Amino acid sequence: MNIPYASVKSIDLFNCNSSKTVCRRGFTGPVLKKVQDYLSRQDGIVALYLFGSFGTEFQNDFSDLDLGVVYYPGKFPDLKRELSIEADLSLLLGIERIDLVNLNRAPIQLRFKAVARGVLLFEADADALAGFLEDTYRKYGDYQVDLETYYREYRKALREVYLNG
Repeated sequence: MNIPYASVKSIDLFNCNSSKTVCRRGFTGPVLKKVQDYLSRQDGIVALYLFGSFGTEFQNDFSDLDLGVVYYPGKFPDLKRELSIEADLSLLLGIERIDLVNLNRAPIQLRFKAVARGVLLFEADADALAGFLEDTYRKYGDYQVDLETYYREYRKALREVYLNG
């Protein structure tokens, strides 16, 4: 079996517009089609996002490929199944360093980052994904207020300690 290596030659400009802070490179053509075909045969997967530094100007030799998977509520796979999906995607893409993140179980900050800044590579069910996105944005909106308060108080405490001695 000849597995394509996902090098710079198999990665094309995927998504670059004014709403994104950086241009994102993603998998296109036959590589993307293989990933989409594989995922469409997997039970319980709603969507897959590419996020992180891969395919951006910040990618380097140590970058891994961060993929966020959204599952149907109540259809979360066990660890063995998640590792199997990660291994299969690694073989399909020809990339050893893949980090497959279950976005349903991820902390809200990571969840938000993946869907807000990432690229949607696969979508099996638009309605289920819309529900997941709505839940993510709602929770992050609530969380962001507390996070900003924390950072403001933290910076204030640092100034008091280091500037006032």
